[in-house]
Amino acid sequence: ALAAPAAYALARRSFPHGWAAGMLLGFFLLRLVPPVVYLPAYLLLLRQLGLIDTLLALVLVNATINLPLAAIILTGAFREIPRDLEEAAWVDGVGRWGSFARICVPLVAPALAASWLLCLAFIWNEWMYASAIGYVEAKSFPVLIQATGAGGGVNFGAATTRALAATAVPVIAALLAQRYMVRALSLGAVKG
Repeated sequence: ALAAPAAYALARRSFPHGWAAGMLLGFFLLRLVPPVVYLPAYLLLLRQLGLIDTLLALVLVNATINLPLAAIILTGAFREIPRDLEEAAWVDGVGRWGSFARICVPLVAPALAASWLLCLAFIWNEWMYASAIGYVEAKSFPVLIQATGAGGGVNFGAATTRALAATAVPVIAALLAQRYMVRALSLGAVKG
């Protein structure tokens, strides 16, 4: 939801002197930095805001980590849409936001599904931030799976049950998004 308008702006707006390419490069470089580098800054910021051990903290951290990835994927998808479609909608009186919502978003639905699934995979497997931010109230599945080994041995039954439950959600999401994923993988393919 946040990456789509940002990607649309990067794909459609004219920025001076290659700023759009610079912002995409910055997004890419943010993904290259090891996540542990950001951990002290996140902890200090969340402590100042009083958000340590809250679900909101986990949502904010995971959203800021995965927003650049989704923006990179969606920018390419928005660039593939011909400008003539939007200009025809503007002539009909739709406006920029209307053409974004009614024309561009449905056309990039496969890329939206692909970026959503990739972000889900990264968030679902994220352990480091979840174990550092959440103690009692806010725990993710990887932290819960790890918690089965505390206190005198590993409870293999509980660990297996939690791991199976954690695996089920991404598998079901991938099956539901499979049709969009096939279309996203074939974007830009040449028929012939």
